[in-house]
Amino acid sequence: MMADFNWENAPMREMEFMIVGELFYFGGIFGLKFFLGPLPPGAKQQDTPTLKFLLSLHNAILCLLSLVMFLGAAYELVKRSSYDGIEWMFCEKIGTQAKGGLFYWSYIYYLSKYLEFFDTFFKVLKRKPLDFLHVYHHAVVVLMCWERVG
Repeated sequence: MMADFNWENAPMREMEFMIVGELFYFGGIFGLKFFLGPLPPGAKQQDTPTLKFLLSLHNAILCLLSLVMFLGAAYELVKRSSYDGIEWMFCEKIGTQAKGGLFYWSYIYYLSKYLEFFDTFFKVLKRKPLDFLHVYHHAVVVLMCWERVG
């Protein structure tokens, strides 16, 4: 599976998917923020047990996924370095195609950025202010990962 990975055949690799994902992200967070409205003056947001559980579950899934991606990518780095040397780590050869295990883990990393969109939704649900840098970061990292893998 990993060794057979090819970006050209990967689901959700099209630019249209990335753009629609970004639009859902922006529309979703600002729509939810509008729907919830502001807290009444003097009111304090109370996190419900369900929200706390979902946020903990989300963070646990991201931590586990990060560990799996790290171990998978580290294995592929060592494997590829054993037959290609280390020069490719600094500059891929012109014409290198996005195929194989290392690109598979890069692709999984790209997909994980969509899961990280939920960080912002949780922030909105907790009625915390949306910092420009937070929203910008989540939106731009998806674009950067998509561009790098492809």
